[in-house]
Amino acid sequence: EVYELHFQEGFGGETVEVLVDGVVAARFEARTRNQIGLAHIEKLELSPGQEVTVRLQRPPICKKFRLTKANRFAKVNLREKETEGGALHVDLADVAPGYV
Repeated sequence: EVYELHFQEGFGGETVEVLVDGVVAARFEARTRNQIGLAHIEKLELSPGQEVTVRLQRPPICKKFRLTKANRFAKVNLREKETEGGALHVDLADVAPGYV
């Protein structure tokens, strides 16, 4: 099935790697377009329950999650966190986010 990762707010040109079950499935530069709040959409062929990891080299942070049959969309945002230099936040959804 096709799953979508929507990289949204907070990206300023970071190199993002998306791993599926520990194997790099995608690598790209993410830069948020402030007018619409979107940096990149990555579509992946996955089986429900596979582990997805979003990893940034700088700042060195990562976030792991699993998509399911009910939640085929993930909204990924990079937010500042004083003590760790940044944090990735992932919200799973059952419908595709909309953009203006």
